[in-house]
Amino acid sequence: MSSDSPVETVPSNEGEEVVTAAAATTTTTTTKGKKGCCVKSKKFFLYDSGRKEIQAFYFNQVGRSVLFISFMFLSLGILQLAFQTAGCPQNENGSYENCGKKVYGMDPSSVLSVMALIGGLSTAVFMPYAGAVVDFSDHRLAFGRICAILLVLTNFVQIFIFPSTWFAMVILQSVIAASTFMANSMVMWSYVNAPTDHILHGITSSGRLWETIAMLSFFIVVGIVQFTSGWDSVTVARFSQALASFVGGIGLFLAYKRYEPVKAVKTLENGKGLFVAGFVEIWSTASSLCKTEPSAFWFLIASMFNEAAISSFTNLAIIYLSEQLQMSSTDVVIFILVNFVTNPIGVAIHR
Repeated sequence: MSSDSPVETVPSNEGEEVVTAAAATTTTTTTKGKKGCCVKSKKFFLYDSGRKEIQAFYFNQVGRSVLFISFMFLSLGILQLAFQTAGCPQNENGSYENCGKKVYGMDPSSVLSVMALIGGLSTAVFMPYAGAVVDFSDHRLAFGRICAILLVLTNFVQIFIFPSTWFAMVILQSVIAASTFMANSMVMWSYVNAPTDHILHGITSSGRLWETIAMLSFFIVVGIVQFTSGWDSVTVARFSQALASFVGGIGLFLAYKRYEPVKAVKTLENGKGLFVAGFVEIWSTASSLCKTEPSAFWFLIASMFNEAAISSFTNLAIIYLSEQLQMSSTDVVIFILVNFVTNPIGVAIHR
């Protein structure tokens, strides 16, 4: 071999060349480099995943995100049935004209905004009780399982959306699905913990990444089915709910299989029910923050409005694109898809 080669060989008894320590060092370095790459990838996608509650957090993120994004396709199906029930004519591109006719006392395009309103009110009433169950009782795990089951069952029932059942599906989605989705999310976040802020940041970043991957993957799959099958919005909505119930159900099952029972972290005062305790806890927390940490208090207020705006974005976007811009359901799907594709960029910057 040449004299400048870092690898030297010596003849063996059989006349073969044996690699010396220099070559072994090179091999070891390469192996370490591969292991380092794997470790970095694991930290990026599965930060601190050795703990069961963090594994459950990632599975829950996937399950709930799929069940959440399926509502977009369900909304398009509901909008189509609302216009059909009102008797509004269909345009050549598949969109519907706002003909001024009413359905259940409202404009067809207003059905989605009414759903958002009812969902927000039902969630606001239910969440203080859910928070009290998590904090003041030993039934956090059982409560989360019940909410997860109701969430999956509600999405499964919505497979059977037809002209005669669509308004009942609106009520189910507005009251049951919205409340159980938020309650499951509360239980999920109550299990997330870390010894340091740095580790917590890594866990939440990986969780957000899985949330985005799940929503984007589901959206692409259902979008491809819609583009290639030629189905109308109602049929696509049925397929979407079936797929979401299956995938989301598996994700939530794997999550709650890993959660452990947790004792109450606070003591309930004598004679005070969980519902009252939840509202009292919210008031005392807000009052304390306003007096001791005013900046944190206003951040909380801003977060409340921000979350409400984000939650209603899908409904309002679909209404505007369908009614004002006269986009077909396929055009709306493409628009939302472009929006989702940009999410990983934000996740990468945050990470």
